[in-house]
Amino acid sequence: MIRIRTWLSLMATLWTTRAQLRAGAFLPATQNFCWRTSPGLYEDVTSERGEVLTVPQVSRGLAWADYDNDGDLDVLVSNCGGSPVLLRNEGGNENAWLQLRLVGKKSNRNGFGAFVELKYGEKRLVSQVTSAGSYLSASDYRVHFGLGDYQGKVEITVYWPSGIRDHLRELQPRQIVVVEEGSTNHPATAAEARVPG
Repeated sequence: MIRIRTWLSLMATLWTTRAQLRAGAFLPATQNFCWRTSPGLYEDVTSERGEVLTVPQVSRGLAWADYDNDGDLDVLVSNCGGSPVLLRNEGGNENAWLQLRLVGKKSNRNGFGAFVELKYGEKRLVSQVTSAGSYLSASDYRVHFGLGDYQGKVEITVYWPSGIRDHLRELQPRQIVVVEEGSTNHPATAAEARVPG
């Protein structure tokens, strides 16, 4: 396990392309990459995130989860012919965050396919429940929202695949909230059940 003190905006593992295979290359080791988002661009911060990201490896899969339940996302990288590497985020929880674990009753058990809308201050974020994201990898299906330096309460609306809508108000950040389908007893109208855009 490697401990890093950062928040990852975008990380990529690289693999052999068909063109490389036709040219005789097979499983070349390359370094992985990490970018931080800035307004309108991505900034390469790979070298700032520790030696483990700059060492060439044959990485294939990448999964993210809040491994230690401390509010920031950690990353597991699988390597062909080698051990997986856990990149444990040791600084991302300095900012506000909220995680949701959905429990389906009429929809599927984990809420896959549900959309979650979060409103805080004048801002709005939307995420979909999924565990997919990388080659042969399954990530945490809990929905994670990073809220920066926001200190107020938030409002959540869950749009379940069944058409049910759950609405939660006055939630305090920095917690993991379990939302059971239909728990707010708020039947959605056809207009309300639409996925937020």
